[in-house]
Amino acid sequence: MNKRRNIYRGMNRKRNNLVKGFTVGLVIIGIVGGATFIKLPKFNLLDKVSNFSIFNKEKTSVKEFSYNDVKDKINKSEENKKETVAENAKVATVDNLDIYSIQIAAIDNDEELKKIEQKLDELKIPFSIIDVDNVKKVQTYSSFEEGESRKNLESIKTNFSDAFVSKLEVPLLGLQYTDKYSYVEEICNELNNLISNFKEESKIWDKGEKSLNKEEYKNIINARLDIVGNLEKSSKKINYEGMVGFKENIIKYTTSVKEKSKASLKSIENDEYYIGESLFISSIQGYYSFIKSIKTI
Repeated sequence: MNKRRNIYRGMNRKRNNLVKGFTVGLVIIGIVGGATFIKLPKFNLLDKVSNFSIFNKEKTSVKEFSYNDVKDKINKSEENKKETVAENAKVATVDNLDIYSIQIAAIDNDEELKKIEQKLDELKIPFSIIDVDNVKKVQTYSSFEEGESRKNLESIKTNFSDAFVSKLEVPLLGLQYTDKYSYVEEICNELNNLISNFKEESKIWDKGEKSLNKEEYKNIINARLDIVGNLEKSSKKINYEGMVGFKENIIKYTTSVKEKSKASLKSIENDEYYIGESLFISSIQGYYSFIKSIKTI
């Protein structure tokens, strides 16, 4: 019981175009989500030269040098830099998605939570717990199609009368970057691949465990292991301090998905389908938590 719960219990406990929920923005030099933001050096030439005069007004008729001219030239130079970066910038995006689940409970009482977990284990109902705003939400039968999740609602209500279909909205992730940070595009491409992979597994669980083809399932999970491996490689290339939080979170998430994927393969071999589906629910809940975490970086 404890071993299983440790495997797939909730994963993450811890503005321009608004797309479903919230817009993700990263303050990075040359890389930004939502809007262009360029950091320029704080060194101010005027601070260095304004304390002395290069001419003696009493002894020369030469026109005094105007620091306003210097200031104008500096401002124009900075504007040109911004325009150059903007012209060379590219945008990489990660698709938005909606995750539908049957929510059994939303509680902050550990004793009550333990009772629910025990009941679900006894019934061998797949489930996972996600922490949203310090409230633990127990969810089951997750799908990217509302109807597929809803079809299990009545059977769940037999034991959990307050159950209902809930939705987690994962917004579009957009990162603007320059050639120097081309790994951003690699990361976004692999995140899109991961979403597609989750959708493939979701279709398997939508059909029900009785029709599950083990070989097809293994192919999907092995493909996921390749995807998260590529994500780790690309993420380790991040070398800008403004992306430290992003880097730490994505590596933490991919490591978790890797562990869950390996556990999924073992569970299916042992015909423990409800555990495999629980690990799937936990993985997509974790994706939601990962994307949401970027908002606070």
